[in-house]
Amino acid sequence: MHRSTRWIVAAALGLATLGATTAATAGVSAPSGAAPRAAQAAEGVQIGSTTLGTDLKVTLRAYRQEEDTARVYVAAFRYANGAWQPAWQERVPGTWFWFPLTGTGGVCSLAVGNQPQAAPTVDVSLLITPSIGCSDPLHFTIE
Repeated sequence: MHRSTRWIVAAALGLATLGATTAATAGVSAPSGAAPRAAQAAEGVQIGSTTLGTDLKVTLRAYRQEEDTARVYVAAFRYANGAWQPAWQERVPGTWFWFPLTGTGGVCSLAVGNQPQAAPTVDVSLLITPSIGCSDPLHFTIE
C-alpha cells in the first residue's frame, strides 16, 4: 500500500526539506519598487512556489488590479522535454489586497498532496490583512 504524500509550505519557512529524498520550497517575492504599476499588472508577481518530486511544480501568481487589489492564480507545470510546461491553471476565488499579499507572509500556506490513483491536490491559504489574518484553506484538484 502506498502512503499519501503531502507537503505543506509556509511562506515564513523559506526552504524546508521533508524526508530523505523530497524537498519543497516556498518563494515569496515582494514587488520591485522600480517596476511600473502597469508592468506588475500585466506580468504579475510570483508569490509562492513548490515542487512535488521532480515533475510537478505549483506556483501562485498575483496580478494587480485597480485600487491596490489583486487577483491570484494557482498554476501547475509538468517537467517535459527539458523544461517546465504549463499543465493547469485556476483562479483563486476572491479579490485580495495587493500589499499584504505580496509582502512578507502573504502566502500563509501552500500544500500539494499526491495520493496513488488520484489527481494531485493543492491547498492554498493567503493573508487577508495582518489584522484579520489568513484565509481558510482553499482546495483545488489539478486536472
